[in-house]
Amino acid sequence: MELITLVVVATRSKVRVLWQDNKQTTEPATGLIPYYNLDEYDVWPGDFVVWERDSADSEHKVGVIQTMDPKERTALVRCYDTQDVAEEDNAAIERTATELVPVFELDVHGPDPVAFGAHRGDIVFISTRPNAPAWAPGRCRLRRLRWLPA
Repeated sequence: MELITLVVVATRSKVRVLWQDNKQTTEPATGLIPYYNLDEYDVWPGDFVVWERDSADSEHKVGVIQTMDPKERTALVRCYDTQDVAEEDNAAIERTATELVPVFELDVHGPDPVAFGAHRGDIVFISTRPNAPAWAPGRCRLRRLRWLPA
């Protein structure tokens, strides 16, 4: 049996990036730096939001981020009625309008954190117990924490 030895002298990785302005590009992985300083107003295309000014109302105005301008701190939001959110079809999209709003008027986490799910920058723990609650208020105690393989 012949043994062949190889030496890797270089590798290159490229990643596809979705920017906040909804543009997608392919970039060398070495040219990107992770952005860890996310705040509550950083949003990306596809994020669900609720208008904060409507928080006292029983029916919240709901939208989906289309684009975001991080310098101006504004976002283009597609607004939905309550019935349109449930339908998710082309007719619902045609009935909706887009609106440019300051991100300070938006609540990314919504009135119910469970309904809006996890967001970029959130720390998520996956329980090994099959019947563990998906969300629990209060303090979190970490015991026997195991990291999942990447």
